[in-house]
Amino acid sequence: MPEAMVIDPLIATAAAGFLALLFARAAWHKVSQFLVFTGVMSDYRILPDAVLVPAAALLIGLETVVAIGLLPEASRPFAAVAGAGLLCIYAVAMVAPLMQGRTEISCGCGGPIDQLSWSLVVRNVLLIGLLMALTLLPSGRSMTWTDLVIVPVAVLAAWLLFEAIEHIVRTAGHIRFLRSSIHSEVH
Repeated sequence: MPEAMVIDPLIATAAAGFLALLFARAAWHKVSQFLVFTGVMSDYRILPDAVLVPAAALLIGLETVVAIGLLPEASRPFAAVAGAGLLCIYAVAMVAPLMQGRTEISCGCGGPIDQLSWSLVVRNVLLIGLLMALTLLPSGRSMTWTDLVIVPVAVLAAWLLFEAIEHIVRTAGHIRFLRSSIHSEVH
């Protein structure tokens, strides 16, 4: 019988911390700009206006539950599956406007990337993969004191790398927009 795939507790704890921070930021962004977020949801043209407010509240609640649920090892696999499900929904919701060429609307993500792009869909797929890694069985190795020191550093490093990549993607999008604007003015 093949061996089950396992994940080292250091990697699982650091990944869970990073993802919890990501979901917490997304929920906070939606709460702090609730009316803007419901407007963004309206721009997607998926839900009727009558259900936008309850749907927005539900998404915020789910993101909060995922953020909290990723932290304890016992609830981590369930929270990871729920988070992956949310990101799947978000990715699918992004594809429809992108297929129609509607990139002018906000993604509603709460990060530095503010407009829809295929890179956001790819980002969500990669995050789904990371979340699904958290459903693997723990390796059985106990966390050491050095692991406990490394976890916050790893979470911070992952967060800073994630933010840097999002800023690079956003800047590249602005550069493409400026180039196309200049190109259209010339012709």
